[in-house]
Amino acid sequence: KWQAAGKKVLLGFGGAGMGGSWDGNNDCWEYCFGREEKVIDQLTSIVETMGLDGVDIDYEYYYDDHQNGSGFTKGTQAKKFLSDVSTGLTTSLPGSVLTHAPMDKDMVPGSGYYELIQDLADSNFIDFIMPQFYNHNNNPKVNFAGSLAVYNQMADDLFGGDTTRIVFGFCIAACNKFNTNPTEASNVMLQLHGEHECNGGAFVWVMEDDTNGGWSTAVSDTIQANRNCL
Repeated sequence: KWQAAGKKVLLGFGGAGMGGSWDGNNDCWEYCFGREEKVIDQLTSIVETMGLDGVDIDYEYYYDDHQNGSGFTKGTQAKKFLSDVSTGLTTSLPGSVLTHAPMDKDMVPGSGYYELIQDLADSNFIDFIMPQFYNHNNNPKVNFAGSLAVYNQMADDLFGGDTTRIVFGFCIAACNKFNTNPTEASNVMLQLHGEHECNGGAFVWVMEDDTNGGWSTAVSDTIQANRNCL
């Protein structure tokens, strides 16, 4: 259905259910470390069997030793896993789309994940970065300046300043104070257009909360009406 409408459909891999760096109660990701080839093979098989257009990696777990005061000591393995799976999927699925959807708080220069994303972007192993501006750090509807600072840092450091490859992430109803209705999200995107006329647009978590496509239609209309890419 979506592909017939001209949309690309990606396989989502990860998410909070695999473990989060805010509490560390679920260490599911750690069982993947060291099994990079098996993960690449399984993801490749799913994409090919279902006829999908690529993979989105949603990693919200620890990536640096003792991150957030934790006892985590597998930072090297975590970063190797993310790097190897990203580069491996690019090889096993030529022509497919590969994205990462990190939490905004992880997109800080000097952090292990940020440096990894820089390396992948510099080597053209990922197509888009989709920061989640609804997880633990900046709330764009009340502090756009804070979110913009993160966005601008990525614009400076990734993809040679090409902001069409940075997609702004919102949450509709599952993120408490970060929930953003269509009017609030449209206002954020208008502010973003004021800084970057040609940007990568927006994504939303989660589709099930986008009743009859009302949220995405309203925000998409705002984006298309104000987008200016030469």
